[in-house]
Amino acid sequence: MLISAPTALRRRAPEAAPVSDQILISRADGVCEVRFNRPEKRNAITFAMYEALYRGLREAQADAAVRVVLLGGEGAGFLRRQ
Repeated sequence: MLISAPTALRRRAPEAAPVSDQILISRADGVCEVRFNRPEKRNAITFAMYEALYRGLREAQADAAVRVVLLGGEGAGFLRRQ
């Protein structure tokens, strides 16, 4: 599977909080878990978060040990577009 960058990633928007705090990525036992971590904004995704998600998925794609990717969100909301 080939993952291509969405057009939105080609533009950079300023980001207030570090993306590493907003997208949490962990890998263990063949599972890559990606969690959106902006519960105060119901996990509304920003351009910087799209970029971090893209990088994380590309890394998971390159790792032969990863067999599945799980997406989740912190707090009550999973994900909301801005």
